[in-house]
Amino acid sequence: MMRIDSDQTISTSTRTVTVVIKNFASIMLNKKRKWIYENIGDCCVLCGYNKCATALELHHTKETEFTIKRRKGKSTSSGWNIRWDDLKADAPHMVMLCSNCHKEVHSGMHPEIPVPEHMTTMERSKGKAPYGWDWEDGIIVKNPETFEIRQRIISLNDDGLNYSKIARVLNGEGITTKYQKKWTAVQVMRICKGSHTIHVENI
Repeated sequence: MMRIDSDQTISTSTRTVTVVIKNFASIMLNKKRKWIYENIGDCCVLCGYNKCATALELHHTKETEFTIKRRKGKSTSSGWNIRWDDLKADAPHMVMLCSNCHKEVHSGMHPEIPVPEHMTTMERSKGKAPYGWDWEDGIIVKNPETFEIRQRIISLNDDGLNYSKIARVLNGEGITTKYQKKWTAVQVMRICKGSHTIHVENI
């Protein structure tokens, strides 16, 4: 009967645990990458580059609690390794850039970054397509019916109506939200907070 050395058993167990940890890390990274592609972007917003995933980088457009902690050395996570809670909290304030454009932004060559409207709304941090848009085969597209209502909401706000009054107008006309519920001031605000240009802060 072959005798198995205890050191050999420990070595084999260690290798097995290492493989399991690496596989788990790979699965979580792919899950996080998919979420980032769907909620922040899958290409550089400045030049459109998307050939190499490792050449794409996340850029904060404004100071957040996470960037402050990172600058002070209280957080070591960055890029694709950012923690889930930090990622979801900061998603509305991040854009995808290629490494070249990222360096140009930090050099002050791009004081403003044009970003599609659906990527700048507060709704994006929830991981769902904003009102007026739908996901189709991994691509976000306008919903012909609700996008027209979305534009009207923004127009009413531009004309001076506050969020509460807009909600009352929509509810009075029988127009419901994406989930067939009545409008609230908060839901209207999330739509009106969208913009087409993000001003870059030096962080």
